[in-house]
Amino acid sequence: MEVLSTGTKAKAAAGVKAARTAVKYPALARVGGKVAKPVIKRKARRRGYDVLDTARGAITTIAVYSPLAARELGLVEIEEPKPARTAPGLLIGVVVGAAAVYFLEPSQGKAHRDQVMNMVNQRQGDGS
Repeated sequence: MEVLSTGTKAKAAAGVKAARTAVKYPALARVGGKVAKPVIKRKARRRGYDVLDTARGAITTIAVYSPLAARELGLVEIEEPKPARTAPGLLIGVVVGAAAVYFLEPSQGKAHRDQVMNMVNQRQGDGS
């Protein structure tokens, strides 16, 4: 499964190259940021974008897709989560539901409860 298109990979490579340059020359990065920020804001306003909404969307996209992209590019090995075991919970639910129907049935529930109580009392009498 390919998560990133070729164009996106090229843009990411360009971003990595820009980040390396920014690390090498921090003063240049500060000047570039001061120049680029107003230009980016102005273009966004002209296009009708709200800068905060755009930033939120970008952050959400990065948060969701960066682990997938890192795994696909082979940068990180992430173990797949274990599948949830639903059978034990399902069986417990079936047993609890059947017991509720058996003991809370309007017509015969009282007789069933009395029968179980008699069985429990007999067991206690035998064991003592």
